Amino acid sequence: MAEESGYLDPSGDRVAAIVQNLDRDVERGEDTIMLGYGLVLLAPAFAPLLPPSILLPLMAITFAVSASAARWHFYKMARKLAYSMAVLEYSEQAKLKLLPRCSKTTPSKPWPSPSIR
Repeated sequence: MAEESGYLDPSGDRVAAIVQNLDRDVERGEDTIMLGYGLVLLAPAFAPLLPPSILLPLMAITFAVSASAARWHFYKMARKLAYSMAVLEYSEQAKLKLLPRCSKTTPSKPWPSPSIR
């Protein structure tokens, strides 16, 4: 099994490399979710070809596989970020912690929901 490399880039600013690679991985995870969602939205195009007893479970399985793949990807991102944070020096960790909660997936205080009046 390959050794975990994290998000570090040996050349240049290591903190910028972590943020750039983390952003790239977030986009990949979002693309995975949207692929599954797009395939589910295409279900009416397949309706003339397949009966609902086959099409509906197939679409549910498609979205479940897509969501599971994205979840696995986000867990892998968390492992890579933890590894990268452990390798950084203290001064670089302080610089990274100045960024708005880059290392946490959920904020400690959620945003208030807008009220509809």
